[in-house]
Amino acid sequence: MVTAIGKREVWAALLLIGALAWSIAGVAGEFEGYLDVGAREVSVSGDEDKYRQHINLDDGVRLFGAGFRYRPAGDNGQVPDLVDFRASGLGGDPYQSISLQIREYGRYRVRYERQESDYFYQDLLIDPATFNDPAVIEGARSGDFHHFDFERVRDTLRLDLDLTQRATLNVDYHRYEKSGDSTTVYDVSREEFELERPIDEVDESISVGLTYEWDKVTVAWTERFRDFDNASSVLLPGFSEGSEPGEPTELDFYFLDQPYDLDGREHQLRLLARPTADLEVRFDLLITDLELDLAASERAQGVDFTGTPFASEVTGASAVDRDTELYEFAVGYAVTDRVRLLGSARRNRLDQNGTLAFSSGTGSGDWDIETDGFEVGVEAVLTSALHLGAGWATEERNASYLQVSADFPGSDDFLDAEDIETERDGYYVNLSYRPDARLSVGLTFEDDSIDDPFTLASPTDSQRVRLRGRYRWNNGTTLTASYRRTELENETSDWQSDSSQTNVRLTHTAASWNVSLGASWVDLDREIEQLAASAIRQDLFVIDYEADASFIDASARWQASDWLSLGGSFRSYDNDGSFSAERDDVRAFVEVELPQGYNLNLGYRNVDFAEDDLESFDVDVWELKLGFDW
Repeated sequence: MVTAIGKREVWAALLLIGALAWSIAGVAGEFEGYLDVGAREVSVSGDEDKYRQHINLDDGVRLFGAGFRYRPAGDNGQVPDLVDFRASGLGGDPYQSISLQIREYGRYRVRYERQESDYFYQDLLIDPATFNDPAVIEGARSGDFHHFDFERVRDTLRLDLDLTQRATLNVDYHRYEKSGDSTTVYDVSREEFELERPIDEVDESISVGLTYEWDKVTVAWTERFRDFDNASSVLLPGFSEGSEPGEPTELDFYFLDQPYDLDGREHQLRLLARPTADLEVRFDLLITDLELDLAASERAQGVDFTGTPFASEVTGASAVDRDTELYEFAVGYAVTDRVRLLGSARRNRLDQNGTLAFSSGTGSGDWDIETDGFEVGVEAVLTSALHLGAGWATEERNASYLQVSADFPGSDDFLDAEDIETERDGYYVNLSYRPDARLSVGLTFEDDSIDDPFTLASPTDSQRVRLRGRYRWNNGTTLTASYRRTELENETSDWQSDSSQTNVRLTHTAASWNVSLGASWVDLDREIEQLAASAIRQDLFVIDYEADASFIDASARWQASDWLSLGGSFRSYDNDGSFSAERDDVRAFVEVELPQGYNLNLGYRNVDFAEDDLESFDVDVWELKLGFDW
């Protein structure tokens, strides 16, 4: 059935459609639109949580889609020259969207978009049959303590106002909200406890920009303001024995409140110049200032791992300030009508300092990172069919940091300071071959090496290669194919990651037929060797992860007559890697055109999913839509 939120959205969309339609009803012009309403029936067998994680469609009445477009006849100053409205998925579906565009040529452009989506995760990692104690099965949720159930809402509003023929004012507003529930795991006195972690985040930003265009120079200045609030908290709703009942550690209650607020400002200047027909120049300046404030309060009571009762209450606060500066200069010069040279220089500086006070402990940190980069390249038309692009880039990073802490419970005072210099060099080559309108082939190769990377998670060597091609026959058939391979390696921390993907697709378009066949193969292999040392003991932990996945899909649509259309699709996913999973998705529909702009659509969908022989579901989805086009 339609949720309360879904009902409000449906009514709001219908009222907006009615209000806009009424406001322009008396003005002559082109007015066209559509409305799709109907109902859905869902039948699920198997794991409900896994179904919600992957599909999450509900029964009930739905507004599947609605929209209209209006253009006035001739030059009419009473209304805009374009009003475009679109809505889909309203009524409680996991993905919902609304968009509205209003434009009057030469004066203004307004665009509003709203996107809502639901995210749910609750997974099995260990087969419950391997446990003998039913209490362990229930308490551990078979291996995964992390669950998520939240909603994301993104609002975007943009206004472009033409002040003069040369000057444009831009205003952008973005709001992103995430709210819902989740659980996480904390280690308290050598025991793991599943805790609730409500989600309440709001990220807002607004930018105001002014662009002015001369004949050969364009200047754009933008001011951005950002505010991010996270009401972060973690709590234990009641008494818990932890992940292993019978162990001494127990919790009567636990509560951690650590909300934080981030404020940011950005100043951006961009200059584009074309002094001559052969020369292009670009300059970018970006200055940012971020301030983060955090307050924390932790209260806990229970029994520790020695069986001794304990009660604790600590508070803390932290403040972080970050300033960044980015300067970039780029130039392009056409030496001849076949050869163009490129070059750029970039300097980036980050200065960050923060303080932390928690209970009786204090800490501070200062970071100073400077990065200089240069790049040169060439674009050449070797022949009328063969194009070449190549370039070389180098980057040098100097990072200095100082960390100080004192009197933190359970730790020794320390002072850590270090200067690290990192260098990166790389090159790229692009080749494009297009002898005629039917055939095109492209090749891209990139190679990068980093000397002494700042983090062990960064690769010391990386290579990427991509090959793509397309061929079109005269009968409406098109074949496209691509291959990509990425190799990453860090010699210092001894890890490597190799991945490759191959895609092939064949399409055919005729007067009454549309057919598409495609396949993809993905291989991923990651290996990390981690050495852990404690006192006189050393242990080597080897982490291997691999995926061997294949995707196959086929779709067809047949216009059987002027009033009847038939179609369907099939998608299959199979992964035989570290985590095996199989998924088949079959769809079919019948669409009938009725008199006076009405149409009727009956659709069927079946999804059969299985993962690691632990969780599986099979779902049948029937949808009946009544549409009206005008």
